[in-house]
Amino acid sequence: MQPRTLALILARKDSKRLKRKHLIQTGGKPVIEYTFEYAKSPLVTDIACSTDCKEIGALATAAGISFIERPPELAGDTAHIIDAIEHALYEYEKRNKFLPAITVTLYGNVPYRRSRLEDGLRLFHASGADSVVTACRVAKYHPDWMFRAGEKNALVFDKDSLSYRCQDLLPYYIETGAFIISKTDVLLRRRPMSQLYSDFGDRIHFLEERLGDTVEIDEPGDLEYFNYLISRNGGGTDGRNR
Repeated sequence: MQPRTLALILARKDSKRLKRKHLIQTGGKPVIEYTFEYAKSPLVTDIACSTDCKEIGALATAAGISFIERPPELAGDTAHIIDAIEHALYEYEKRNKFLPAITVTLYGNVPYRRSRLEDGLRLFHASGADSVVTACRVAKYHPDWMFRAGEKNALVFDKDSLSYRCQDLLPYYIETGAFIISKTDVLLRRRPMSQLYSDFGDRIHFLEERLGDTVEIDEPGDLEYFNYLISRNGGGTDGRNR
């Protein structure tokens, strides 16, 4: 029997870098509607949208998605994602009298996802992970090649690497934000944060994707790139929302 799986879309109203980013019209619809479409996977049994924005809530309701109104204290730029997730899950439980076994966290400002949710769920079940995220390999911006600014912009390296060729570097990866698939009970097991992503459990695995397979809209340049992708694909979105 398929475990109860909730796709939880997070979409707070305010953004300092790009105002009302979830509601910007691109490709004939608001940015957030691409995530609404992506969430409608055959392996997802329910979808909810947590937001402090009435307009986003109305769009979610029109799309047949539950609207969970997020309180202002969980919608500021200093609020933690895990707090918003916890609030939404308890509100979902209050309405439905049960909790889903699996929660898929989706950010509403990500209109372009090439990774299939079905592949992420397959890895999640096969690995026994607490959570599965998406990540791509870092090449050009490898941490061995990074430095801090010293006095008068002197180069200060924290790593003692002498590798000039990318093929000589140890592989490093960075999380891309297409989705986070988690055991719901792990998300609700509150404890002090010990490292990046530890709010999502101890055993975190990743589904590897290529650089550019996920586009997150945070700045005007991101929007320009997404519009380019739409125009390149003849007005479509490359079939990734399956």
